[in-house]
Amino acid sequence: MVLIDHIGLISTESDEGKKLSLHESIVKLSSHYLITLRNKYNYIPVVIQQQASSQESVENMKQGRLKPTMDGLGDC
Repeated sequence: MVLIDHIGLISTESDEGKKLSLHESIVKLSSHYLITLRNKYNYIPVVIQQQASSQESVENMKQGRLKPTMDGLGDC
């Protein structure tokens, strides 16, 4: 099992001379590299995405908002 915690901290890379954005690098990691690990080596990739700390505030807990929201998640 391969754990990546947290995905927003991966390094960006270049693809054919073009510098990829963080989002593009995350997509390439999950759609290319992790698929190869799964298929070729039978690894189980697990990607952890952090929730923004502002979404975990005491006010949200008081109002019963405990589920993650799209605006509280990271880049991908």
